Amino acid sequence: MSKILIVDDTPDIVAIAECIFRADGHEVVAASNGKGRHFELSATQRPDAILLDVMMPGMDGIEVCRRLKADPQLRSIPVILVNCQDSRR
Repeated sequence: MSKILIVDDTPDIVAIAECIFRADGHEVVAASNGKGRHFELSATQRPDAILLDVMMPGMDGIEVCRRLKADPQLRSIPVILVNCQDSRR
């Protein structure tokens, strides 16, 4: 199957996404935030897709996506932006 990179600062979201994708037979790699490790993982792991949280501390998902798409070696990787907001706030 495919390799999915999950970039999210909420451990519970990462755990749920990992469980779902692994149950479907995908390999999963995770990064906890947008501060930089995702670029290293994108380059070294060459994921087939990236599941990217929009709202993260430091560098948000929109900026991460811009930087990924600006890199000629990474721009072809599909990115799915995810936003989980608690309506109780």
